[in-house]
Amino acid sequence: MLQHLGIPYVSVACHSGGTVSAVDILVHHPEILHPERPYVAIAAPWILPKHTSSTALAIAQSLPASVLNHTDKAARLINNHIGPLVGASFGISYGLAAKVLPAQTTAPALEATAREGTRFEERIWPLVIERIYAEGVRGLSSDAILFMQKGRTTGWSDWGDYDTAVRRIAENLRAAGKRLTVDVFYAEKDRLIGDGGSEGPRWLDQCWAPYGDVFDYRSTTVQGADHDAIWKLKWGAAQAIFQRVGVE
Repeated sequence: MLQHLGIPYVSVACHSGGTVSAVDILVHHPEILHPERPYVAIAAPWILPKHTSSTALAIAQSLPASVLNHTDKAARLINNHIGPLVGASFGISYGLAAKVLPAQTTAPALEATAREGTRFEERIWPLVIERIYAEGVRGLSSDAILFMQKGRTTGWSDWGDYDTAVRRIAENLRAAGKRLTVDVFYAEKDRLIGDGGSEGPRWLDQCWAPYGDVFDYRSTTVQGADHDAIWKLKWGAAQAIFQRVGVE
């Protein structure tokens, strides 16, 4: 697609399960990154339950693929019928009950960013979620199987987990004599991988730690944010990424 559009280089940004695809790109197609200022941003990264303290997801991972293949039906049931009654108490995703939850208050340090764009985003977010679940969401089941590494094809390519992938990326960078800037943004409250600073985020940070010779690695806990809404403008992560891309 990039070749078709005539775009030689990009910065890479991903969210949650998109981390799997982003890391795979870094392993197999590092040539799409800018040769002088390569940059990757990861927000609320998906981490396998075995590295986190999430008992619920550990149980979910033990389920067979045939059960996970019905995730889309459960999600639509909760969002369209149960969600309006019980909100987020089921804990599948904050986004499922977004239309019945009150808007979160802006963190004091980010009050200055609450401009019209932020207010507009807050107004349309419940409608976005409603429209998503009004259409087909069959892909949720495929995602669940992918994220839990079920089925014949895990989708984690030939590296299996982030520790192996990061080592391979580091080896490629070292051989090419290059460095890569990596920003990771954890949500303050995250029901899927654990809150910022908990077991899962600490494990992911440790994957990058041994390779300081080729990575400029920074991780930040975004105060006030949850897993689904970490990119919301009021939390400031999106603005920080664009600023860093411009500077880098």
